[in-house]
Amino acid sequence: MATVLIADDDPADRRLLRMAFERVGCRARIEEAADGRALAARLRGDDPPELILLDLNMPHMTDDVRRLLHRPGGSGPVVLVLSGSSAERDVRRSLAQGARAYMRKPDGLQGFESLAAAVDAFWLRTARLPPVFAPGDDKAGGGSRG
Repeated sequence: MATVLIADDDPADRRLLRMAFERVGCRARIEEAADGRALAARLRGDDPPELILLDLNMPHMTDDVRRLLHRPGGSGPVVLVLSGSSAERDVRRSLAQGARAYMRKPDGLQGFESLAAAVDAFWLRTARLPPVFAPGDDKAGGGSRG
């Protein structure tokens, strides 16, 4: 089973997104991180998440956290930026730094359900997520978890 990490400092957005994944029947394990420190701790763990929904403007997002997110060789998680910003510079910067997609945060539960259904349908049911290794793990390949 894949793990989706909702990394957002807004507790209401985390709650709405978790509820939306549950309502659309998502089978992934859903976890949360409220800031860059919690995100870094989760990424350094032995079982990093395969998919991260990342708020663009979270507190404590240091260069170290960004390196953990976007590791060379594709050994890091799939990162989908979920932001309130629609500024072109934010979109370009996120994609240049390794995000696989940039999505604007929806309004209300119905919007979050549409987003969760799309993420579940494509990223969790259709696409094959790459294997994710803990930092320092010297594995060069292997099968996908999930």
